[in-house]
Amino acid sequence: MRNHKDPPHILPLSEITAEAEKAHIMKILKSTQGNRTRAAEILAISRKTLWEKLKALGIDFNEIER
Repeated sequence: MRNHKDPPHILPLSEITAEAEKAHIMKILKSTQGNRTRAAEILAISRKTLWEKLKALGIDFNEIER
């Protein structure tokens, strides 16, 4: 948990990890023109895991630029 006295750019590792994961997944989805099967292959995860990560990270698949 972040202390209110900490500068705003000081974030817990879990937040940094989630932000990095979200950015990377979005980059891969854009590079595959939204092809989730190909994106999952590149990420070396199953389509189900990709779907779960999209949901957990709050990524709206319909908002990804293709």
